[in-house]
This record gives sequence, structure tokens and C-alpha cells, in this order.
Amino acid sequence: MGRGHALLLASLTPALGGCSGEAPAPEPRSVILVTCDTLRRDALEPYGAAPGCTPNLARLAQEAVVFDQAWSAAPSTLPSLSSLFTRRTPDELGVTSGNRMLLPPQADTLAERLGEAGLETAAVVSNAVLRRFPTPIGDVALAQGFDHYDDRMTARERNRQLFERSAPDTVAAAFQWLDGREEPRRPFFLWLHFIEPHGPYTSGEPLALPEDDALPAALPLGEDDGGLGQIPRYQALGEEQAPARYRAAYRGEVRHLDRALGELLEGLAQRGLTQTATLVLTADHGESLGEGNWWFTHGQSLAPELLRVPLLVRAPGGSTPARRSQLAGPFEVHDTLLAAAGALPTSRSLLSPGASRGSAPSAAGLLVQARGRPGTPTHEVGITDGRFRLAWTAGGEERLHDLWDDPEEVRDLSARRPQVAQELRKRYLDQLDARSGLPVVEALHINDIFDLRAAAKHAEELEALGYGGD
Repeated sequence: MGRGHALLLASLTPALGGCSGEAPAPEPRSVILVTCDTLRRDALEPYGAAPGCTPNLARLAQEAVVFDQAWSAAPSTLPSLSSLFTRRTPDELGVTSGNRMLLPPQADTLAERLGEAGLETAAVVSNAVLRRFPTPIGDVALAQGFDHYDDRMTARERNRQLFERSAPDTVAAAFQWLDGREEPRRPFFLWLHFIEPHGPYTSGEPLALPEDDALPAALPLGEDDGGLGQIPRYQALGEEQAPARYRAAYRGEVRHLDRALGELLEGLAQRGLTQTATLVLTADHGESLGEGNWWFTHGQSLAPELLRVPLLVRAPGGSTPARRSQLAGPFEVHDTLLAAAGALPTSRSLLSPGASRGSAPSAAGLLVQARGRPGTPTHEVGITDGRFRLAWTAGGEERLHDLWDDPEEVRDLSARRPQVAQELRKRYLDQLDARSGLPVVEALHINDIFDLRAAAKHAEELEALGYGGD
């Protein structure tokens, strides 16, 4: 175990034992993590989408636990997934939304911990920002700790000269690895990251729904990748200006993803792995589809449509379908995977009987979200205890919302309920103080680890993806 995780467990959890009479550690078990890029929870049938939108995920929900209060740590890929993989907040890591700041080698990652527990580790990723880059200091970012890291991408995106990998090809690559393992009986950790439904929305057949009739008839086609009041440049589907067509195309991407997930689940079952492995499915973040006049974009705020994510956890062999409303964030997903693998006590899992506390605020503390870099104008922090969510910007703007009465965060209560905001801030500061003993993780800028030519090329590709700044 790395020093960071040792301190984390020592400072934030009760002692896990150590006397000579303690039970032996359980045998390691296989775990599968599926993360989907830019996937809104309300696009899925388990979260209220129309029947037929995602039939395979609907079937998965019938043998899994569905979490209604799951949140991402950030509205963009690298900070969100870095938080999940390290059990640290984006501000603690310094990994920001521009995807130019990367986890350093000294960061302890989920893959490293599972490898130390005896699991074979593999990743199949399909988003260009998750590629494994050769550096003079070894693996950085999320490639750390993987025995096998498959980032082969041969398909070119529309509107950008970027490579990606389709959902069916991602599933095929995962099975290629599973079927080619030299030690097929050895437990494993497999992470699949699907690029769908990240824009441009060109995969699958568009799926229109009646509520789209209330949308504006047309939006201007943007000359840049910003989505405020316009169609972002990289999202343009030819000369199409009707937002209803883009919403339908987004849902088409989701259904395309769902079909691939169906192939994944069927293939796992054929190999007997649904009986032996725990499967966790979630998203790195969501997507704005018109909320606040933001169209087909993400990363611009801590809005709920960007941060509330789907989370389904299926135990080996399946389980009685259940819904839980306790808080679940990247730390809880991290712990659940480790517990499922036998590397943490089962009490740390979201599936443990004691984890269900109805709709009461989380006893484990606050969930924290962030965007931007501390000390810069774009920095923003959000905290929630499950009932209320408080968010503030670097400029001092503060918003308080009651998630029970106003889940879409339309009504700001900061002026009417100042005592609630004050208590949340106090709890946040107490939580920061409790974590102050953790080792400092200093994220690395791409300019510091690549040669200038490689860094410039990477920065150019990030601009094409719509990520500006650091």
C-alpha cells in the first residue's frame, strides 16, 4: 500500500485491526468498472427515460443496486476520474478541467492498490485524453498501475482530427484481453471507458421524444466550442440548427452505447464472469442539453445536470433489485471496488447492509465537487450532504439549494437559509482539516513531462476536444 493511502485509512477511518487473532484477509476477487463519458443519468431508463431508450441498462438495473444520489467530483473527464481513482478531491490533486494537469507517479491509484492486492489489472479506454503517454518519468495520470493499458483508437471523429474508439470496438478489445490472459483463474480488475455519448453525436440512429417540441426552433452555429446560446463548433452536424435534432442525436448515442453494454453483459455471462465479478457502472460527468441556455457542452459549471451521474452496482450472481438514496461519490465507488476485491472490509462497500440509510444525509461527510484551479477566476466549489447543496465561485457568488424540494437547483436559498450555508461551510472546513495530514499531490503540467513538441501537440488536441486553459 502506498504511503498516501496508509495515511488516508489511518486518519479518516477507524482502525481496521492488527491484533494477532484477526481474521485472515479474504481471497482477492474480480471487479469490473465501466465508466461512460458525458452520460446524463436521466437519459437512462433506470432514471426515468422512456421505455426502449436503454433496454440493456434497464435489465442490468433488475439485478443491481441503483443509486439515486450519485455525484461526480467534476464536470470534465480527467479531474472526475482522477478523484475516483485516488480517493482525493480535484482541489487536493490539482487536476483541472483543461486536462493539461496530470496525476504524478507518486499518486496512489485504484489500479495500483488492486494490483498490490493480487489482481491482474487492465484498462480499455476510448477517449483521447486518457491515452497513455510515454514520459521520461514513467506512467502518469490514470495509466499508473495497469499491467495492460489498451488505448488503441483508429476511428476519426467528425469535425476534429482526433482518434477515438467506438463502443462495440471497446467491448471487443475487452474480450480480446479476457480471452488471451495467461492466468485465466487469476482475479482481475478491468476498467472500460466508453467515449459515448461525448459529442459530436454521430453514433447510432437519432431518437426523438415528444418533449423536444418545446425547444427553440433553431440556434446559431457557433464559431467556437462554447455552448452558451449556440451550437458548439465541434458539435455541428452539418448546417443543422434545430436543438431538437441534437437532443435526438445525443439519445441515439446513448442507445448505441446501451447496445454495446448489452454485448458486454452477454459476453461476461457466457464466460461465467457475471457469477464471480462485481460490476460497477457510472459516468465521469453529464452534459447540458439546454439548461441555463447551455447547449451540448460540459465543464462550464457545477450544474446538477453535469454532476449527478448514474451509478449501478451489481454483485456477483446479481442481487434483488434495489434503489438507495444515500450519498454516493467517487470515494464511495473507490471503496466499493476495493471491498469487492477483498482489499478493504465489506463494511466500506456501498453494498453493505449498513450502507442504506434511506434519504438521510450521509454519515460519512460531505461530497465535494470542484472545477478550475484554486486561486483563479474559474475556480468553483460545491458541497452536498444529500439534502442541501452549497456552491460558490472565486468571485464570491454563493448558491444554496434544497435537493429534496428542488433537485434541478432552480431556487437559490442562500439569502433565506444563511444558517444552513454556514453549517455546511463549517462541516466543509472540518473535513478539510481532517484531511490536512494527507501527502500533498502536485499534479504535473504537460509542459513539465513531455518535450515541447509533444506538449504542444497534446495541447492542440485538447483545444480540438473543446478544453481550454489549464
